[in-house]
Amino acid sequence: FALLASKDEMGKRKLTISFDADARLDYLTGFRKRKAQRRKFGLAMGEMKKQKERLEERQMRREANKEARHADKQKQQQILDETREKRVAPVTSQYDDATTLDMFGDVVTVTTSLGGPPLSDDEEESREYPEGVDDEQRKSLSFKTIQAKVEANPLSTKRSRRAKRNKAKAHFAKTGKVGTNEVASLAAKAVSMENYKGKAKVGRNKPSARRKVR
Repeated sequence: FALLASKDEMGKRKLTISFDADARLDYLTGFRKRKAQRRKFGLAMGEMKKQKERLEERQMRREANKEARHADKQKQQQILDETREKRVAPVTSQYDDATTLDMFGDVVTVTTSLGGPPLSDDEEESREYPEGVDDEQRKSLSFKTIQAKVEANPLSTKRSRRAKRNKAKAHFAKTGKVGTNEVASLAAKAVSMENYKGKAKVGRNKPSARRKVR
């Protein structure tokens, strides 16, 4: 339908308002969609925070191991310095038999010594931490990557969360073990809900304190 813009502009210019059924449907049915998007965004942010914490923990563990290796290397070097004079001398052997002379044309001398050159810090670190591990973790830490993973998984519903709590409660009642942290939290929620329901039921069945005035 059409509406006039104002009395002065009557007959000069008209303000047209058109009805869009698709836009109306998207507005009315978009609340659930937008709520799901906000939930997925929050889950992605939480997962990204966990990834950062794991990466920081791995970096701290790596530095601690490096310091421990450095201390062990200093201790080993001190022991080697103290026992350097007592080290076993290399063993030299000569082979002058007919077979050796025919093959090499001269006497062959072989010197055998125990031990070898120690590994450098870079070689030890490359053995314990292969190349590309940090790059892969940094790549997985990208918010777009985490958000894509969250988008691929369906969101939990009240029914699924209730089923998880009941399952955790049944597992605890049967075995007496809470299992993982997630199972423990679910079992605690289930027990608290049961206690709340019991108190509410007692409150409803409690007789009223009011007295009828005759």
